[in-house]
Amino acid sequence: MIYYVGIFILYLTPRLFPYFFSSVPTGYDAGLYLYLFKHAPQIPNWLASSYYSILFFILTPVTKVINDPTVLLIPLQILSAIFLFFSLDWSIKTLMNKNQRLFTLFLFTCSAIQYRVYWFYYVKNIIALAFLLLLLGFIQRKKLIWATITGLLVGLFHLATFLFVFLIMIYRLIFQNKKKESLLILGVSTIGAIIFNLPVLNISILPYLKAIIFSNRINNLLSSTTNWGGTFYDLKVSIFLMLIYLVLPVYFFYKNRKEFKVFQQSAFFPGLVVSTIIVFGQFFFFRRFIPVLDLFIIIAAGYSLSSIKSMKLFYLVTIFLFAFFFILKTSAPLKLAKEINEIKTVKLPAKSYILSTSKEDTAWLMGYTDNKIIAWDFGPESSLLSQNQWQEFYQTSDQMTYIKLLEKLPKPLCIYISNKYKWNFINLTSLPTIKKISDNFYCY
Repeated sequence: MIYYVGIFILYLTPRLFPYFFSSVPTGYDAGLYLYLFKHAPQIPNWLASSYYSILFFILTPVTKVINDPTVLLIPLQILSAIFLFFSLDWSIKTLMNKNQRLFTLFLFTCSAIQYRVYWFYYVKNIIALAFLLLLLGFIQRKKLIWATITGLLVGLFHLATFLFVFLIMIYRLIFQNKKKESLLILGVSTIGAIIFNLPVLNISILPYLKAIIFSNRINNLLSSTTNWGGTFYDLKVSIFLMLIYLVLPVYFFYKNRKEFKVFQQSAFFPGLVVSTIIVFGQFFFFRRFIPVLDLFIIIAAGYSLSSIKSMKLFYLVTIFLFAFFFILKTSAPLKLAKEINEIKTVKLPAKSYILSTSKEDTAWLMGYTDNKIIAWDFGPESSLLSQNQWQEFYQTSDQMTYIKLLEKLPKPLCIYISNKYKWNFINLTSLPTIKKISDNFYCY
């Protein structure tokens, strides 16, 4: 019990660490979650393809009661991480002995990829991953009704993760001869997910299907450069971050064919196979599934504990030190508290538009202001300038070009330029028609 509690504390501490010194949520997505909390239960069409989730409907009553939904951001992130930890622990109990389970939780705690999923504020993904693990845990225990319910919940929280559930059930149907349970879970959860997504079906599901079915170019399915790839590390970086425990199951299962056959019949093996094919095949959505692959490699590595008997302490210390320095290097929030406070409190002209000059600032501006935000390739106001005009805006340093483009935008117009990018807009901020309002806000 003491080791279990120690691993949980080790897991939770780095996730709390960014908030020891700052009240600003980590990751860009926090700003969009705040934007959606403010508009709940309405989810704008331009966000529906990625953010149509039952999470926002569940939290709608809470957001209506409290004055400032900002207070939900950090607790929601931390609670989702705790939920995932205990879901993993419970799901593997029937597959592993105590030492294997503790080792799996330790690897999960030290995973750089799992930490980045948390840091990026992928709350929907984390909750869906937790339900995915519960689904597999129920399958492992032959609890078919509960498995079906958790499969449906995956689809209600995060559609991309539900695609993974769909593929796992197809695998079990074909290769593990689990026809009855696979068809039940597949049928009920798929129908439920489609019904829930009916209001945004043409936005959330049909574009994916059209890209696959109606295109003559197979690289639409295999391309890793499309916008549907998801935001995460590329494959080479991800493999490097997983390498320290990736070698364990490869070596263990090669040496222990009997153990491999046992694991092969478990509910977790299809997840390992499907995520490996998606990620290493670099299908168009592969980046979304790198954290899923990492999770199943961790489970397989935990199952392979006996392969490091002679060097267990060295291995554990190495993993811990790697995780410690990685987290220390990458855990700082993207925004300083004073920058967020400026965005929240700045006095701008009534009903003014805000032009965001960097992608990472756009989500913060949308969440922490009530203004309409003009940003390249983000939100409905993006269409106010053409793609060529946006490129011209970011590439030029000519003041007349700036004036020509700014004149096309609605007024009153304010511009947000963070300290990180001020060097790129010196000629813009020196225009005689530009007035500085605060450290990072200007009005045209």
